[in-house]
Amino acid sequence: MSAWGNEYLQGLEDRDTREKANLEIFNSSNRTSVLLNLRREWPIPLGLECSDSTSTGRRRPILTTHEGVPTESLVQTIATLRLDLAEAQSSKGQLQIQLKATNEELGVLKDKSNREGRTLAQLSAERATFATRIRDRDEELKGKSKLLEGVQDEMLALNIQLNMADERCRKLEKENKDLIDRWMARMSREADAMNNASKFS
Repeated sequence: MSAWGNEYLQGLEDRDTREKANLEIFNSSNRTSVLLNLRREWPIPLGLECSDSTSTGRRRPILTTHEGVPTESLVQTIATLRLDLAEAQSSKGQLQIQLKATNEELGVLKDKSNREGRTLAQLSAERATFATRIRDRDEELKGKSKLLEGVQDEMLALNIQLNMADERCRKLEKENKDLIDRWMARMSREADAMNNASKFS
């Protein structure tokens, strides 16, 4: 999971811990408030309570009604029901608060997810563009490499032809030199012969 996801889950856990602690304080205060309101609303007449004849000396409630006035046990039952209702309403309120906070956080995460989705789409498009350019460049390099190989082969062939031409040129130069030397020797002999002939005439 990404770092922001871990931070989000940790934030939810911290919030739940705080809300549970606050809910316990609220329920305790709410229970006391409900009981006090019921006592003020339905006071228990003195005639409905009596001392227990047992050795404990504790008072016990009379479970009958007197002129339509609720007994203490009925008051306790109503108090319990009202307290349960108050706790249910409190729990509902807490759940509504949590739901609202969760919806807000969900909205934030959706916005972030949408932004990241758009960014991912943009990066994917750029990646596709770069991949196409790289593929085109590879094709271009392959073409240039093939052309370079052709040029190198042609240069090698030209070098071979040049070497053959140089060898032929050297051979022709040698043949030409030999012809000139033979011609010069012949001309020298003819000149000597003419000189000798002129001496005897």
